[in-house]
Amino acid sequence: NSSRVSKSPRFFHGIVSAAKLEGQRVMNSHNGENYKNIEIIVEPKVKFAAYRNNCKIFQKKNIKDIISEVLSEHGVAFKFELKNTYPQYSYKVQYEESDLAFVQRLLAEEGLSFCFSHSKSSHVLDIFDDVSFYKPSPEFMVDFDTGSSESSHISAWNETQVLTTKSSQKSGFNMLKPAS
Repeated sequence: NSSRVSKSPRFFHGIVSAAKLEGQRVMNSHNGENYKNIEIIVEPKVKFAAYRNNCKIFQKKNIKDIISEVLSEHGVAFKFELKNTYPQYSYKVQYEESDLAFVQRLLAEEGLSFCFSHSKSSHVLDIFDDVSFYKPSPEFMVDFDTGSSESSHISAWNETQVLTTKSSQKSGFNMLKPAS
């Protein structure tokens, strides 16, 4: 539907985590240059929280406090859009989990979702608890060029959808009364 296609530019912001030379597209151009096909993977900054495992105990903090602390240590820009209030935990343990896995576990336990907002110069991790916050991305048109043009262009675009955890189950443990 062309009426839903955005006319304004759509930005993707992140960190290049991989670049892979896919081979040459054209052996030689009219000016003698070789053109290369390169696959570039751009990921959000929060992805790098997966590379640090930690053991921590958080006491008398709520989910916003804990997630804010962990994400801030990685320099991740984030914001909370929460309709509900969340209780303070007496304690919460991160044991031999990556910081990213820990944050994802906490989000799943509380039923929180996240998405990313992109601008020309930044991206923000938006954490929310109500579907009304989520805004679908506008459709956009991509100009593909499979010939030997001399300008940078997109020759292939792949969209991926991934299954994720929708809910989790949690149980309590009383350290003062282990048998209960």
